[in-house]
Formats: sequence, structure tokens, C-alpha cells
Amino acid sequence: MSFSVSARAGATWEWYRRRWRRWHGRDPESGQVLVSFAVLLLALVTMLALVIDLGLLFTQRRFDQNGADAAALAAARLLGDALSPTNTSSVLQFGVTDAAVYAEARRYAGLDPASGTALPSGVNRSAGLTGRTGLALTLEYAIAGTWCYSPAGPAPQRNPAVPPCVLPIVSGQAYPPLPTALQPYRVRVTVSSTTSGFFAGVIGTDNAAPPPAQDEGSPACLPVGGAAGFVTCAHAVAAIRGTTVAQSSAPLIPVTTADCQIAPAVPGAFFQLWGGSTNGCGLDVNPWNSLLDFTPETRWCNTLRGNDDPDYRYTNLLPPGAQTPGGPCASEPVDYSWTRQGYQPDPTYPGQNEVKEDVPYWIARGFGGQIHAGYADGNYFPTYVYLQSSPGGVLGQNIAAGFYCSSSGATANACATSVNPAGTYFFAQNQAGFHNVCPDRWGQEFGVGCRDAAVITWVQAQWVVGVQQGGTAWSNSPMPGGGPARVRAARLVTFRLYCGHAGGLCTEPPKAVVGNAANSSVWGRVVIPLIAGACPACTTGPTLLGNKVSLE
Repeated sequence: MSFSVSARAGATWEWYRRRWRRWHGRDPESGQVLVSFAVLLLALVTMLALVIDLGLLFTQRRFDQNGADAAALAAARLLGDALSPTNTSSVLQFGVTDAAVYAEARRYAGLDPASGTALPSGVNRSAGLTGRTGLALTLEYAIAGTWCYSPAGPAPQRNPAVPPCVLPIVSGQAYPPLPTALQPYRVRVTVSSTTSGFFAGVIGTDNAAPPPAQDEGSPACLPVGGAAGFVTCAHAVAAIRGTTVAQSSAPLIPVTTADCQIAPAVPGAFFQLWGGSTNGCGLDVNPWNSLLDFTPETRWCNTLRGNDDPDYRYTNLLPPGAQTPGGPCASEPVDYSWTRQGYQPDPTYPGQNEVKEDVPYWIARGFGGQIHAGYADGNYFPTYVYLQSSPGGVLGQNIAAGFYCSSSGATANACATSVNPAGTYFFAQNQAGFHNVCPDRWGQEFGVGCRDAAVITWVQAQWVVGVQQGGTAWSNSPMPGGGPARVRAARLVTFRLYCGHAGGLCTEPPKAVVGNAANSSVWGRVVIPLIAGACPACTTGPTLLGNKVSLE
């Protein structure tokens, strides 16, 4: 048989492929399929890993937003409930430290508030991701529209950079920046997560710092130190706006003090409402704190007649009808500086002009009348303490009877009428709003009880000039004879008053907190009602009357 080259020259590739398979037993292209399959499988696994890890990151971003929303609201609520005046009536400060606000934000963002750890606590977090995630939090305040960040935490990554806040220091503690009149107070919380993906080893990680936020609407992401993974973040802004109308539903009591004195020496600490709580604000009258006379008298009489005075021992106070023809002060001119327009005495117990009856009754039951308060036009009120200015003695015991009854006259819900004509006392267990253990940090730490009350603060304390000559004028400077004869009602604020336990009842001052204290002393702090729902009376700035906190 001959072999023809030309014959084979026209042979097809199919002929050679069949011959190869006969000699070697396999297809020369079969290896390419395996390689292609391996490449496609790797791409599929990478795509699956990418989808799973991206889903994880989207989930983490959602929890970042949940944490930022909750943290911003919690920080703003803490601030809105912790306002108090400084040493002037026109300036407010916060009674909670910057560190405490930052800790509260950490709590609700999902971090341990008491440490600097980046490990999630599980609050507002995905339970399945807590072990793979590190968290960072920044806190910022806006004062009159200008942002600064809390030095208690790291700086947010923004361009231009946000400066650290210059914080007021009181007794060595740093407090949040003071609010500005007529400006809403804003807080901004940014929560950043660095999360290790399930397939990070396959697709790689992105632990680089994101670029700084270029505008106020973008969150400033912050990589978590020491953590590896993908960085996500979210922020939230909460605003505090105050109301011009008093929001407290607490009972009104006649124990009161100067408007500028209700800030304790250390913000957030207890204030001694009845006792020596002067603070150098220009209205100090030694250790004197006022009790307002809510009895029906409406005008003044300038005649001093000794012990049978027509003003029932309130020098120069004119009782109803005294200037009518035939009245005891019919010849006296009307004193137009004495203003009680809008005032209405308690319709159920208008008062007997007696400290031992009026004061315990109104403290225990609450005063039910109406009072007009205002810095310029508020009602002038006479005081019970003009001739009894000491917080001790008989007057102090009457205050103690109103708040605590006595160890011999108190039961859980009642007080002997021989001690208090009201038949009850302020800290009786059946009184509305009473807590045997206060639901705040003082109750948790010291076990003290509490109840809220509405208290009138005052301005323009005045003394009678020439009291022994029948009274000739008013003076804003102290005169001999005791405390001021009258004060102007400035505003109604809510106090949380505290009590300590004796024999199972809350019948003494909170000595566990303040130390040794006279039984006639009353201790508390200003609390500001937080408004739920719409607030048509809210202005643009925080107030002591009530505050609305909302996300923006």
C-alpha cells in the first residue's frame, strides 16, 4: 500500500482528532473545560461572598442608624431634663456633665457607657454581628448654629474640621456648652462600625478611613482603632425647644426661693429649698427662703397698730374690705404698687393667716388657686416669714409637719390632724406621683423616695421703709426687722423633692444623700417636664417650664 502525502494534505481536523482519540483515549480540548469551570466557580463563590458581606454591611448600616437615632434622642432628653439657672435669671446651664451625656449616648448606641471599649453591648445592635463589629461614637453640640464636638469622645472626620467644645468648668467638672437664648439646642451623634465580613478573607477588606464628610448632611465615618473590616456609619440630630407655658401637673406648694438661687453650687446636686441655700446671685438674704402667703388679702395698709393689727401680723397688709368706708384703714391711700391681678385664692381652703395651719395644709394638699407669674408684671405676694425669718423654730416645724408629718403622727397614708390639719402629708404613700424609691440615680444609689412639686420662684424682694412709723415706702435693700415683706412671683418650675425613710415611712429629709440635716429642711432639684406630642407653645430655645425633644 502506498502513502500519498497529497491525499493526507486535504485531511480535515476531524480526521486527526479521531486518530488522536484512538491512540490516546481522550479529547485534546477536555482540559480547557476544567479550567473554565474552575474560573467560573471562583467567580461564583466570590460573587456570593460579596453579596453576603454586602448584605451584612447594609444590615450593619441600618443598626448604625438605629443606634444614632436612639443615642441622639437619649442625649437630648437628658439635657432637656437637666436645665437650671446660673447665677442670673436670664442664663441657663445644664446640671449634667458632658461625660454623663457622652456615656448616655454610648449606652443607646450599643456601647458600654462606663468604659471606653469598642465592643458592642447588644443594645440597638444585631445579635448575630456583635462579635464581628467594633463601634465608635462622636458627640457634637450646636451653639447658635455652630457645631463643636465633645472632648469626652473622638473628633468627627469632617472637612472643614469641627473644633472641640470649650466647656464651662464647675468644681472641676466639665459641663456641656451653655444654651443660647432663643436658639434651639442641637446634639448630633455619629455611630461608626468596623465589621469583619464572613468572606473577608476571600474578597479582601476595606479598613481604610473613609474621606471626611464634606457637608452637614453626610455622616462622618470613623474607623474603629484595632478593628479590621468594612467601615459604615450613620448620624442623627436631635433638637431641644422650650415652651413658654408651664407644663407641670405637680401640686403647687408655698415653699419658694429666689429665681436665681435654684441652681446648686454643683450643677445636678441637691438644692436646699428651705434653709441656707444662698449662692451670691444678688438676691441673697442670708439663710432665708420664702413662704408665700396665699390668703385672700389683696391690698396694703400703712398703719401699724400693734398686736391687734388688722393685717393679722403681716405688717402693712390690708385685709379684704379694710379700705371700705368704716374699715380699719379707711383713711389710708391705695398702694398701687401692690399687685395681685390674676391671683385667686384656693377655693377650698383660702387660708387662715396662721402659719401653723396654712403652711402644713398647703404643702400636704397643694395650693389650688391661680397665680400670675412674670418678671415684670407677676403678682406681688406677702411672705409668712417677715417677722419669723429663721428656718428653724416654730416655722420650721410647721414645714416639717407639711412634708414629713412626724414620727408619732404618721402612718403610710395619713397624718394626725393635731400635727397637720390636712390629715395627710406631702410624702404619704398614696399621694399622686409619690415614689417610695425614686426612679432616678439617687433612688437607685441611696434608696431615697421622691415626689414632684410646682414651686414659685421670686424676684424683686422688697422691705418696708419706716415700719415703726407706719410704713412710708418700699426698698429693694434689706431693712431691720427680718426677711422681705413681699416678693414678685417670677415663674413656676418643677422641683423633685426627696425624702428619707424612718420606720419604713418616708418621713425625714434625704440624709443618705445630703448627710445630717434638720427635719425642717427640704431638699430637691429642678426637673423640666418633657413634652410628648405637639407643642404649639414651644419657642426656639430650651426653658425651665418644659421642653420638646425631637429628631430633625
